[in-house]
Amino acid sequence: MSDGDLTNSAEVQIEIIDTSAPRLMTSLPESSATRVSLTGEIQLHFDDNMSASWSSEIGTSECNGAIHLRESGNQTCVEFSVGQTQQEDGYAFSITPMESLKAGTEYELTISETVTNFYGTAIAQAEKLTFVTGQKDLLITEISSSRYIDDNRWVEIYNGTDETIDLSNYQLVAESIELENYNDGGTKVFPLKSQLLEPGEYIVVQNEHGPQTWQRSVTSSNQLMLVGDGQFAPAWYISGYVELQNKQGETVDFVRFGESDKAPATPSEWQESAELLPVSNQLGQSLVRTSLLTDTNSISDWQSAAFFTPGGNNDVLCDKDEDLDGIPDCSEQPGGTFAGLPLYEWGARAGVRDIFIEVDYMESNDAGITPHKPALDKVKAAFAAQDIAVHFDVGNLYHQTEGLSPEQHDLGGGEQIPFVQTTTFASSEQAPSILDHKAKHFDLKRRPIFHYMLMANSQEADGSGGSSGLAELFGNDLIISLGNWGLNLESELMTNVTYNYQAGTIMHELGHNLGLYHGGNENTNFKPNHFSVMNYLYQLSGLSTIGNNEGDRYLRRWFRKNENCFPEGTAILNGPTDDITNFVIDYSHGKNLPLDEAKLDESKGLNNPNSEAIDFNCNGSTSDILVDFNLNDDSENASILTDYDEWSSLILNFTRFWSGANSGHSHQTTEMRPKRSIMHTDIQLVHEETAPPKAVFEQIKHWSNYQQ
Repeated sequence: MSDGDLTNSAEVQIEIIDTSAPRLMTSLPESSATRVSLTGEIQLHFDDNMSASWSSEIGTSECNGAIHLRESGNQTCVEFSVGQTQQEDGYAFSITPMESLKAGTEYELTISETVTNFYGTAIAQAEKLTFVTGQKDLLITEISSSRYIDDNRWVEIYNGTDETIDLSNYQLVAESIELENYNDGGTKVFPLKSQLLEPGEYIVVQNEHGPQTWQRSVTSSNQLMLVGDGQFAPAWYISGYVELQNKQGETVDFVRFGESDKAPATPSEWQESAELLPVSNQLGQSLVRTSLLTDTNSISDWQSAAFFTPGGNNDVLCDKDEDLDGIPDCSEQPGGTFAGLPLYEWGARAGVRDIFIEVDYMESNDAGITPHKPALDKVKAAFAAQDIAVHFDVGNLYHQTEGLSPEQHDLGGGEQIPFVQTTTFASSEQAPSILDHKAKHFDLKRRPIFHYMLMANSQEADGSGGSSGLAELFGNDLIISLGNWGLNLESELMTNVTYNYQAGTIMHELGHNLGLYHGGNENTNFKPNHFSVMNYLYQLSGLSTIGNNEGDRYLRRWFRKNENCFPEGTAILNGPTDDITNFVIDYSHGKNLPLDEAKLDESKGLNNPNSEAIDFNCNGSTSDILVDFNLNDDSENASILTDYDEWSSLILNFTRFWSGANSGHSHQTTEMRPKRSIMHTDIQLVHEETAPPKAVFEQIKHWSNYQQ
């Protein structure tokens, strides 16, 4: 560029025309945000200099400015002031409403096509951002069903504000019962304890068990608060009310259901309605608030739910569980969730019976305590063969990369927990129970869906090797206690034993949760024709092969080192020292016919159509007819020992039962057994187990020494 004259300086005038359209880079809150502050600023960040005349004409109630804010569906806009800042990477607007926004309300922020940059170039495209403001205070979001007078009812509370709230500033008000005699206790106030509830979090509030309760299985956690003085408990049935008040006695939230005519302390917090919406009296159900974003203070905010979702989103409004696995079918569809848990992503499918199991394991170098993937895979495969999908969750034990991996048994929940020498279902200061560990490490939202399996050290007071496990019957909690058994991975043989012992024990204890006894439908153990991992005869040894030395487990158990039938050094076929692919664990299909101890025909073996003869009394002959022969070493010499179809009798939907029953149980039907919600008490009848004979530990030691 030159004017033709040689000079030391020159003046150049350049006109810059910016024709690129400005863009909105970010907004705070983002579009679709919830729990937005009622008094906070709205931040808009553009990528261009937006200092133009239109920016001084916005913020009126006329809704004709280039940017305007209004309640969705309202024709009047919100007045606001505007702050503007030129920044290195763009231009920022700070919008401050002149008055507080309404709680629990959807707003629209419109950025019209009349918004331009400093030169007058219009924005690339008009934008409409929507957001919902937070609630003004806490909300009651779920109320448990009630069936029995001594139910431990519960209420779920949600912090829909944008602030952390101290719950000690609140109290529940409800009708009550006296815990001593279960008489009507009248209206009572139940103060909440000091605990911080963060924005977007839930807390379940439940009464602490009273003096007549036979056990204490409910434990406070960051998701569950126990309240009460031990004399009274909140009470309702299909009718009643629950009120949440501040310490000044003012109503924070209120819900009335059924035929109750109770009014809240602050009358404006409830709108009268002719509609009657009772709480269900079926276990595992509840009354739920259908939206966390709005509150009309009326029964229209509420709906009956066939599946309760304590501690999480009320996202299950279907009522079908066609496959009877305890999981609502809608949660097993694409995108389906349960209390916010993405069960479909984790593998749940409608039409397939699903079992979810969280596995926590104690910190230890003992190979019997750490869960091994081949053992879990073995159990999973046994169920898959019967079209039942087992989903283990050991957290990141096998999967250390980012994200989750159902294939690697990582659903983000299982974890390593501190070592404790002794673990049972009974709690003490020195030996916390499995339920104490569960309260600390198990997400409350999982309680209606997941079993909780704890890989612990021992049930013995001194921590020595003892019973391999312990589980609830028709329940949801199980202990695997193979610590100090001498299991290790130091050789191929001992690796096989460790994997196989774990697999057999896990499937055995899980069977108790699913309603199985040691004899299938009865407690009679060691029935050789009861072809199941529930039978002590097969739990650690695996199932024998019908027609191919099928009596080897029986003979080893009762006649070890007998020269007639099980000489020293004899090995069982496909036993625990074999590769896990050859080891067989299974529940019984009930295909073996009864064995009559009063007149036992050895030629029929285990009385399967494909059986071979067994020398039951180990006298060298397999053709005897034994009279009054005690085949399973119990107190009866003339019993008829039966097999049982266990696979057809499993109870998966534990949420609906306290200690429900096997439909084929020969002594008690489902109707005869007491039912209790798992939120009332999370401990069921525990099936007694015995420690294995010393020969088992001696054999493990022998195998370990043999490999050395």
